[in-house]
Amino acid sequence: MADACAWPPVNALVEWPDTDEDVVRLLAAEWGEAAGHTEPLSRLDLGPIGAAWADPPGQAFHGRMTALGTAAGEVGTRMRALQTLAAAFATDVTSAKQTIVDVINANIPLYAKAAQLDPAVAASTQDRFVTEIAAWLNAYLASLAGHGPLPPPFVPPEGPAEEEENWGKTIGDAAGVVSAVAGTGSDAAPYLRFATDQFTGNATNAGTAAKFVQGGASMFAQTPEFYGAASTAS
Repeated sequence: MADACAWPPVNALVEWPDTDEDVVRLLAAEWGEAAGHTEPLSRLDLGPIGAAWADPPGQAFHGRMTALGTAAGEVGTRMRALQTLAAAFATDVTSAKQTIVDVINANIPLYAKAAQLDPAVAASTQDRFVTEIAAWLNAYLASLAGHGPLPPPFVPPEGPAEEEENWGKTIGDAAGVVSAVAGTGSDAAPYLRFATDQFTGNATNAGTAAKFVQGGASMFAQTPEFYGAASTAS
């Protein structure tokens, strides 16, 4: 049976990021705090030490302190870099989760509408939506991980806005024809597959599918009453 909730089937194909972005932001802040403790060491003025302690031990101490200050500056710089990376990662995780939510939610109305189609095609139509959504989300998540380019913005499949009511009725009528043809025997399968492929948010294609199946039905000696189901799609 077709379902009106798109979340479970999409979640089954898309791995939800399990990283806690709040913890990562805290880590970024702590890297920044640590850098703040080391960076001042690189700015110490050690000149007076060298001037006041001019013998060999004093100069050796001055040299070691200078090297320590330089190292502290390098460590601070690296900590700042880690802070930046952690903050960016937290932002990516937040964006990934929000994008998953937004894309799925944008498709729920159409997904729910597909559940109202004839049982012969409702499930397969919803499967196509789920596959399309999941494929885009997986490509998006892969791009965030550096495995491929960022995909173009996702465009939810939808019927013509000005014919929304007719779209639903047309597809429903066409689905009735397909269902009837499906009962004629295995030879009707190509017509069923063709029509089902047209039921993804396009009123014109749905009407074409109905006409195609109606014409094919004559090959299987259907009665005139059979054609009534497709009359509104003609």
